[in-house]
Amino acid sequence: MKRKRYHMYPYTKTYFITTTVTHFTSLFHIRPLSQILLNTMSYSFNKFRVSLHGYVIMPNHIHLLLTMNEIRNVSECIGQMKSFSAKEIIKWCKEK
Repeated sequence: MKRKRYHMYPYTKTYFITTTVTHFTSLFHIRPLSQILLNTMSYSFNKFRVSLHGYVIMPNHIHLLLTMNEIRNVSECIGQMKSFSAKEIIKWCKEK
């Protein structure tokens, strides 16, 4: 029996989310890159009115525990956070 990987739940629920860097590349052990991620998380979660209960940043992935406080889409929120983070990290890497 095949296991479903993604589950969507009603709004105003608490979510445990894990997301990884492409090809499990270790990036977040580099201080400026983890800071970019933190800044992006702060901006995105304020924009989407998300309550962040906790997070763990590992070298190649992050864990988030959050609650959506409005009728917003958690996928849209995380997608925008990941997109903006990726653009900023690529920009930083090209500069260095």
